[in-house]
Amino acid sequence: MKTLVFPKKSIQRFLVVWSCISLIVLMFVSYLFFIQKAVVKTAERTILERQITNLNMKVSTLESRYITLGQKVSGDKIILFGLTEVLNPTFLPRTDMQDKFSFNVNEI
Repeated sequence: MKTLVFPKKSIQRFLVVWSCISLIVLMFVSYLFFIQKAVVKTAERTILERQITNLNMKVSTLESRYITLGQKVSGDKIILFGLTEVLNPTFLPRTDMQDKFSFNVNEI
C-alpha cells in the first residue's frame, strides 16, 4: 500500500488560499445581508413617516375641534360663571376715536 505524502508547503498554501476564498465569500454575503437590511429599513421609515404625518394632521384637527367646542357658551357655563339676564340693557354709542387718540413716533 502506497501512502501519498504532500509537502508541508503545499498544504499550507492550500489552507491559505481556501481561507482567503472563504473570507471573501463570507464578506460578500455579509455585505448583501446588510444592504438588504438597509433597503428594508429605509422603506419602513418612509411608511412610518407618512403615518406620523397623517396622525399629526388628525391630532391637529381634533385639537382644533376641542378648542372650538371649549369656546362655545352653554347654559351650564353661564350659570357656573354667575351671569344673569339683563332686562333693560344700556348701550353706549360708538364715536369716532381718531380725534381722541394720537400716535407719536420717537425719532432718533
